[in-house]
Amino acid sequence: MNTFADSKIVIRSDFCSGNLSKAYRGSQKNFFDLWVASDSEPHFKNTDFYRTWFYFSVTGVPQGEQLTFTFKNLHN
Repeated sequence: MNTFADSKIVIRSDFCSGNLSKAYRGSQKNFFDLWVASDSEPHFKNTDFYRTWFYFSVTGVPQGEQLTFTFKNLHN
């Protein structure tokens, strides 16, 4: 779970099938950099298997605000 101190935004994936590895504030207020766990985690953490999907939730976004997510480690 990632909570951002200067807002009420919470990004989490600590539920069944959630696979967000980490989330950080990006270069601007409503920009976030996300890393997705590989399809084989948590069983094979030291391998670089495919990342073919993502599943996470976002709460606490004020009505009318837009967020931008950049996935940093998805394969083409």
